[in-house]
Amino acid sequence: MRREYKKNSFAFEKINFSMIFVFLVIFFFMLTLNSYTPYVADDFNNMFTQDSYRVHSIMEVFANQQYRYNNTNGRTVAHTIAGVVLMMDKYLINVLNSLVFCLFIYIMYNYSKLHDYFGINIEQKNYKRLIQKNKYGRNGYKTLYILFIFLSLWYFTPVFGQNFLWVIGSANYLWTNVIILTILLVVRRTAILKVPLNNVIMTLIFILLSFFSGWTNENSVPAILVLIFYYLLVMKKHKTDGILFIVMMLISMITGFVVMLTAPGNFIRASYFEKGGTLFEKISDRMVGMNEKFVEYFFVLLLIAIVAAIISRVFYLYKNFESEAFIVGALVSYYSMLLSPTFPLRAGISTVYLLLISIVMSLSVIGRVNVRAGSGVILCLLLFLGYMFYDTVPSAMIANKEYFGKYSAREMIIIDSKTFGKVENIEIPPVTTENKYVAAYGLEDAKYDKDDWINYAISRYYGVKSVILQNQERNK
Repeated sequence: MRREYKKNSFAFEKINFSMIFVFLVIFFFMLTLNSYTPYVADDFNNMFTQDSYRVHSIMEVFANQQYRYNNTNGRTVAHTIAGVVLMMDKYLINVLNSLVFCLFIYIMYNYSKLHDYFGINIEQKNYKRLIQKNKYGRNGYKTLYILFIFLSLWYFTPVFGQNFLWVIGSANYLWTNVIILTILLVVRRTAILKVPLNNVIMTLIFILLSFFSGWTNENSVPAILVLIFYYLLVMKKHKTDGILFIVMMLISMITGFVVMLTAPGNFIRASYFEKGGTLFEKISDRMVGMNEKFVEYFFVLLLIAIVAAIISRVFYLYKNFESEAFIVGALVSYYSMLLSPTFPLRAGISTVYLLLISIVMSLSVIGRVNVRAGSGVILCLLLFLGYMFYDTVPSAMIANKEYFGKYSAREMIIIDSKTFGKVENIEIPPVTTENKYVAAYGLEDAKYDKDDWINYAISRYYGVKSVILQNQERNK
């Protein structure tokens, strides 16, 4: 009886209730923000077929993506996810988006896990107890990682609303990165944690998912490919089992990446942004602009990642170069956009999460060697990030609520006009925001030209002929 009680007690202790509580708080916080987020910009376009019919089936989503692949861009996986999500009720979208955001954080946290014997002296009598404590104990310390990742995403993401609240933006940069990081996590478990994937069916599934992850977006994938090459080198050095499986995943991902890059729509879209000058001049101009953006938005996070890597090296000189590899991956992700004619700030999210994972890895090494030192470092970071959260969250909530209120008022103008028979040239007020935690921040809004793409998209969504922006000077 006592043995059974101890067994149940140990199983109960394995549950990290503090982490569950923090995730619940994050979920409901994000659900609140998502609930204040209406459809924005490209959301309206992706709800309809090319023949202006509302999308109601998966087959219509696929037909849309075939057209986009040939005429707009090759990010088929991301826009397929968006098309499917946009068929759902907005309340359900809010819940799903909040859940996926929590999943994103949890996957990032999993990169903190180290091999069972990392930093363990097997000559100690209690080494097995230490292994158990590292795996199933220190729940409060592990929960600090979740807080650190969330608060860092909140503060360091340049356009938080576009990445995590906007439906199209989250499909492109949240949902797809969950897929990408899951694939990389499988590779890491094999290379670093030495957990082979022996199930044939799961192996085939991950090889297939690698193909789709390669077909997601242009700047995350190059960084992930670099990191997989790093893990292959580690496996070759230590003669780790499963290297063939990782090579197959790599080939599959590269194939998906090539399929995305060679989409005819990419070349058509690039022609819209074509500027004069030689290729060298274009790259040079882009480099100047990207360097300025990097210093403004990412340099502080890079410094933290470098310092954390150095400190972890001091604590454990013979650790691998995994955290440093993720710093390199973050830079590859960012500067791979030199080849793109445009660089929206939302594309910088991969740079952010790769640097954060690098920091988490370094903190994990410090904590394994000396948990007090690890706790001290992470608490110092949390003090700064917690203050910034406290400083920005009130204005973020107010901005989202105000935007939603203005949007709802504008929606009533369109609906009332339609009800009374006015379906052409409906004058609507502008709805904009200057807060980066609102989905519409930095995105296009209705214009004075009724034939502009955004005006046409809004008109089609509400079933009217045209909408135009109110003349603000006239209404003063």
